[in-house]
Amino acid sequence: MPVKTGNQNTVMPLLPRLLPQIEGILTPVRGVRDAQVRAGITPVNHARNNVHAVREVSRMNSLKKLQETEDAAASATRSSRPPSRRTSTSAGGAGPAGNLPSSRPDTAASQRNFVSENKVVAAAGVARGVKAEKRSEQQEAYLVKQDYGRYVIGVIGIVCRCGCRS
Repeated sequence: MPVKTGNQNTVMPLLPRLLPQIEGILTPVRGVRDAQVRAGITPVNHARNNVHAVREVSRMNSLKKLQETEDAAASATRSSRPPSRRTSTSAGGAGPAGNLPSSRPDTAASQRNFVSENKVVAAAGVARGVKAEKRSEQQEAYLVKQDYGRYVIGVIGIVCRCGCRS
């Protein structure tokens, strides 16, 4: 017959409750995600979700560009100017329709590329000189004052640097 000691009888019933604590001491939890894995929960893979979101946005942008190019091609096939309307049916054609200007006249301003001009100006570093001059004058005027540093206001009253009271 095997010999029973007192330690075996007292430790064996406690062993199932002590095993998780001993395991926790030997292999501590390294954060929330590790705790989720130990609990049997799959942590959220944010990197994969971000890749899917970027692909979706890219697909939407490519569809948008494709739609814009199709719209541009469709508008190019149509005439650039709408047909003129005649308000007069006279044979001479000297009615009011001949005197009206077109809705968008071709001017020098409509032919300019303002975006490229602004890029050139910005690259050249041309600043607005008027504001820069005003700013420097204001800084000098702030330091150059008639009474700058002459008087000290004390408890007794206004005292000059020389010590006399004004």
